[in-house]
Amino acid sequence: MKTTKTEASKTKKPAVRRKPAAETSASPEATPRRRPAAARRKKEPSTEQPHSGESVSAEAVRERAYFLYLERNGLGGDPVADWLDAERELTSQRG
Repeated sequence: MKTTKTEASKTKKPAVRRKPAAETSASPEATPRRRPAAARRKKEPSTEQPHSGESVSAEAVRERAYFLYLERNGLGGDPVADWLDAERELTSQRG
């Protein structure tokens, strides 16, 4: 079976010229340095309330909200509602 030029051109892949490693790597002076991951992260505003007689730590609220989630076996629900319920429960227990 003979192949035509169009069939042969469809099956051939064009040659790719790769640059030698010396050409691809830039000099250390030209390459910008990346900052450590901790320095790149944006600071998130604190979710903790100012310390007063009725405030509850964000960690305590987070933990209680997680336990509310587990009480539902992780089904359905709203994380914000869990947070608010946990905050309400912990505030009422303190006051």
